[in-house]
Amino acid sequence: MVQATLRVTTAALFLSTAAIAPAVAADHGDTQYTVDSESSVVNFTLSARRLLFTVRRDGQFSELTGGISYDPANPAATHVDLTVYTDSVSLENTEQEDLLRSDEFFDVAKHPTMHFVSTAVAPGGDGRLSVTGDLTIRGITRQLTLPIRVISPAGEAGMTTFDTTFQIDRTQFGLTGGGPRSREFKVSIGKNVAIHMAIAAHKLPAQ
Repeated sequence: MVQATLRVTTAALFLSTAAIAPAVAADHGDTQYTVDSESSVVNFTLSARRLLFTVRRDGQFSELTGGISYDPANPAATHVDLTVYTDSVSLENTEQEDLLRSDEFFDVAKHPTMHFVSTAVAPGGDGRLSVTGDLTIRGITRQLTLPIRVISPAGEAGMTTFDTTFQIDRTQFGLTGGGPRSREFKVSIGKNVAIHMAIAAHKLPAQ
């Protein structure tokens, strides 16, 4: 099965630019975090099949906002809320970007954002969490569970990183374009998306 892979760099998950509001921590739990907006980026690699060869294209989403709360003494109260702006997709190829923005994929005119919000958390020990939540793309919401590993800093001034890798079927969210010999990609794009996210966040001062 050919996969379209969305990867988030280990630098961070959330990005704030002049076009969007700064990330704000969610109002859950005792310890809240704000992300490192300057170094945050979302990258992805799109994989597809052309004849007998696998073709990969790198891209990114450049605009997103969100917040997170996490208390190592009470990990079950962890909360994650993330919004990604679909129009900010970039592949350094205008035709391919237009395809992803079109109604075959994200349909950015009607659905300008993707959204994930956690609904339950099960601590797994050793800094590991199973975070269940709702992912909404193109107005379609599916529940999924993310295995998250929390990497805590040695000192109070450091960043805490929340790392996860999981997979979705893009067609379950209405992203059904890119079939056999897609005209812009000139390939058949696989439906499975393997996602890697790393959320780097600074602890906010106690209220």
